[in-house]
Parts: sequence; C-alpha cells; structure tokens
Amino acid sequence: MRLINVFVFFTLGLGLFAQNDNNANGPTGQITSAEMRIKGLVGTTYVISTVNALKKIPQVADVRNLNVEHGSMVVALKKDNELSFQELQDKLFSAIKSGGCLCDAIGKVSIESMIKKDSYGFFVSIAHEKIYLGLLAKKAPRRLSKKIEKWFKNGSWVIATGLLHKHDNNTLGMSDTIIEEL
Repeated sequence: MRLINVFVFFTLGLGLFAQNDNNANGPTGQITSAEMRIKGLVGTTYVISTVNALKKIPQVADVRNLNVEHGSMVVALKKDNELSFQELQDKLFSAIKSGGCLCDAIGKVSIESMIKKDSYGFFVSIAHEKIYLGLLAKKAPRRLSKKIEKWFKNGSWVIATGLLHKHDNNTLGMSDTIIEEL
C-alpha cells in the first residue's frame, strides 16, 4: 500500500467538495470511521451511557480509542453501511445527546471508495454523495494527479481520511487528507 499525504490539497487550493447524485457512476463507497470530540464525558455514568447509545445505532460496529481526558472517541462503522455524511452525523449527535453529552462536530472521517471521474473531475462517493477530488490549483502536484489517474484507470479502491466539514452551500470539504490505495 502506498500512502500519499495530501495536506497540499488544502494549501494549494486542491479540495474536496460533495454533490448529491442518485447515479454515482458505479459502486458506492462507505464511511468506515468517524472521530469525535464530545463535551460532557465527566463521569463513568456519562461515558457508559454515551458509548451504549452509540452502540445501539445499527450501523455502528464499535466505539474505540475513548479518551475521557480529551473527550474524544472513534466510532467504527459496519462494512457495507449506506450512510451519507449527514445521516451519520444526525445519528451520532442524537445518540450522544441521549447519553447526556454533546457533540458539535465530527473530526476525522475515513471513507472507502473507488476513484471515479466525471466532467467535473475525480471523486469518491458515499451513499450517492459525490466527494470530489478537485484539482483547483493551476500548479497541482503532478505526482498526485498521476497517482489518482492511475487509480481511476485501474478501478482501484482507496481510503481517504481527513477532516470533513460542511460548507454553507451544502458541499463537503476535507482537509489534512491522506489517500491510500487498498
């Protein structure tokens, strides 16, 4: 497996944005994990009730890397889940609230998908949501472009991990991204 650190995505104006599409050109990928910071994990009761509430979500496989001091944890999702980012966020926030805590943002997210391409550029997709690997900078790193083109031509599956956030125009962005071929 080769690893490409795509931190330059953000600094060079290369970005990821999402567009909803009911035909995401072939197999749809999935979110495999989400890291969160949670407010209110101050006692055993809150920790147990929050973890149990998260484990009741049908698509959740495990809750791990719990750090009470920093109020963080990673939620691993079951293989072949079909959650969009919005659906995942709604389910996680609701479960955390029912456990007596609060979460206002999801941190790092990992997505497994094939690299795909349409007239706008390369993308990965989850639940028919396109997350574009937009080469917006004029001087994009050639090595990265060539690697993504190769993965696309080979029909390769990749895992993209980074900080996912929603913009005002309902697009998603990902920064500090690492893309790895599976």
